[in-house]
Amino acid sequence: MKVLHATHLFPPESRGGTQSYVAALAAHQRERGWAVTVLSGTPDHSRAGTTSCDVHHGLEVRRLHRDLATEGFSADVGAPALEGRVAAELDALGPDLIHVHHWNGLVWNLVALAKERGIRVVVTLHDLYTTCGRFFRMPDARRFCADDVTFEDCARCVSAEVGGMDPAALATVLAERFRRYQDELARADAVLCVSEAQRRLLEGLPGFGDHGLRALPIGIPGGFGGRETPGPAPATLPLRLVNWGGLDPRKGVHVLLEALRLVPEPTRFRVDLHGGGLGGAYHRELEALAAGRDVHFHGRYADEALLRFGREYDLAVFPFLAFETYGLVVDEALRLGMPVLTADHGAPPERLGGRGASFPRGDAAALAERLDALAAEPSRLDAMRAAPHRAGDFEAHADAIEALYRAL
Repeated sequence: MKVLHATHLFPPESRGGTQSYVAALAAHQRERGWAVTVLSGTPDHSRAGTTSCDVHHGLEVRRLHRDLATEGFSADVGAPALEGRVAAELDALGPDLIHVHHWNGLVWNLVALAKERGIRVVVTLHDLYTTCGRFFRMPDARRFCADDVTFEDCARCVSAEVGGMDPAALATVLAERFRRYQDELARADAVLCVSEAQRRLLEGLPGFGDHGLRALPIGIPGGFGGRETPGPAPATLPLRLVNWGGLDPRKGVHVLLEALRLVPEPTRFRVDLHGGGLGGAYHRELEALAAGRDVHFHGRYADEALLRFGREYDLAVFPFLAFETYGLVVDEALRLGMPVLTADHGAPPERLGGRGASFPRGDAAALAERLDALAAEPSRLDAMRAAPHRAGDFEAHADAIEALYRAL
């Protein structure tokens, strides 16, 4: 079977959750003897109007370099020159099936172009992009949109990013964008979500209930092999808390540090923060919150360091403000044998089982109460560590994807 994976970005240029998943799935399929190619957008705009080709871990990757003068914002619903280039790639590659993971960086009508050529199409919705030009349904880095948001609200949200376009005209463009993506999903042979929480959110929005959305949790793409590593020795004070994934307000790291300022005895906690983002304005905000507390900023971490976290820390805390449609770091923590506290927003709580607990999104006081209770009785962490969880199984997921491809 000849399979083409289409995505907005791909390693080594970007290693986010979607990119890592696509790389792992494509590599898995290549190992099974399939002819697999990746078609990707790229942040490199220095070669606008060209397509570069490289090989990443044995996978052929074709990267489309956009001209930002004609397609600079994800709300755009037309880029004829780029459509022609994508159509030429489909004709040249001739896949049996295209798995669309993202449109951004490529073209809005990717499914339509494939179907015109008789190519079967599977779509996986990794985020909320088809409902929001800013991907996350967040007007800023800390608030989440209400279900009844209007296109006029959206226009006010994104107007600064599209050169101050007239709000009424922009609202019309955004309404058309939404309609076009609904048409794309209607044309696909199968539309997958990466979690039940994402499926429920989307089916609560106009139009999405018509597409037969199916939730297929993805699991950790590589590095863990489905095996669980042992956790640390029985918890003692100070409790060693950890967060990883980067210093981004949408990750809610400030909520953890605000909670640390509310606990009665902060000396009972040590916090280690791993991930990029050092040196920016948000890092400075976090440093101010961390003043006088046992908080350590470590910056980017290597894969081998991540594999040690389960032995070095007592509790992983992920106070997400964004609606995490999956949240791979939660599966990483669970597979590392760690108890987890996470916000009650999005997909992570559905996989915690007895291994973790949630608290109201953005509620530092509620998080402080949970931390204080665990510090008062550290043996509860030991019980949580021994409890079952529901982290995704990547091998089972890949088998389900293969069965879907073959059925189509």
